Amino acid sequence: MKKFGRIRRWLGCVFGVCLMVISFNASAQSMTLVLAKVVNSYEGCQWINNGNGTSTVKVTFRYRSTDGALGGLAFLSRGVLIYRYDAYGNLWPTADVAQSVSINGEKTAQAPYVSRAYVIYKNTAGSSLPWRTQYAYTAQVEILISNAAIKDWPGIAIRAGNYTNGNDVGEITGAVYVTATGASTSTCKVIDPQVPPPNPPASLAVDVAAPDWNLGELPRGDQEKTLTGAEQQICFTYTGLEGGTRNFVINATSANGVSGNRYLLKNTGKPSQTVPYDLTLDSGSATFRLPNASASPVRLSDKVRTCFVPTFRTSVGMDTDGGDYSDVLSFTVVTKS
Repeated sequence: MKKFGRIRRWLGCVFGVCLMVISFNASAQSMTLVLAKVVNSYEGCQWINNGNGTSTVKVTFRYRSTDGALGGLAFLSRGVLIYRYDAYGNLWPTADVAQSVSINGEKTAQAPYVSRAYVIYKNTAGSSLPWRTQYAYTAQVEILISNAAIKDWPGIAIRAGNYTNGNDVGEITGAVYVTATGASTSTCKVIDPQVPPPNPPASLAVDVAAPDWNLGELPRGDQEKTLTGAEQQICFTYTGLEGGTRNFVINATSANGVSGNRYLLKNTGKPSQTVPYDLTLDSGSATFRLPNASASPVRLSDKVRTCFVPTFRTSVGMDTDGGDYSDVLSFTVVTKS
């Protein structure tokens, strides 16, 4: 039998029983990981910074059937093993990294099993498909990561597994190693997660928290409108470089394009109808204009959230039709130092 962590709630009992509980917990923590073929392959590894202090890590498991691969143990659930590392690349088993883990869109609501060497997420609910599926299938695994939890080592290893009523089973070829700097690649690097992984390259991570701005009704002619309130601010936080304050060039591209160095709001019903606009972002100590054609720098502080109040300047022509107008801005941040 295994996983006796739930017995801890009886620690108020008589001394002899408490000794037995402690013994059971020690036994549960000494479980070993059995290695076998769990998947045919790993594919589509991706790290996406969500801009809100979290990242989404994606990987595809080509699960094999569990037939003959459990060493006679009873299958309870498919498993997703997560390995975290400290600042020196040493294994650091903890459940603090993942805020949620899902297979094919179904999140597990169960606590993971934490051993001395790994953490395995599972879902043993009787009707919980696809976690309880034993035949071969393709699993789209998504893990929501706390960026703060991996600040010392911005990378994790993810291994396919099977959760059983005894020793758990892990993919024998190893785990995929995904880093915060590998967001643009779909190549999965397979490593032995027990061995310190390659040092992650020096990287710059920028979190951008951008609201949905609503300018309301715009009068004809030129107008400036400042959107006040904390919920209207756009905020930037950077990490990954040595501490201090650095210059960055912040710019944005428009889904509707640029005309005369101004963005365009387009009529959702009549795309030929447009309203030119630009905006100025003000942090209280620094301002810059978008579009930022002159590449004017702005100073941001390491690990300090810098927020800007937007002021929009619009020009509505006398022959502009009424209606709903919209645009989408995509921000880029480049370091200057």
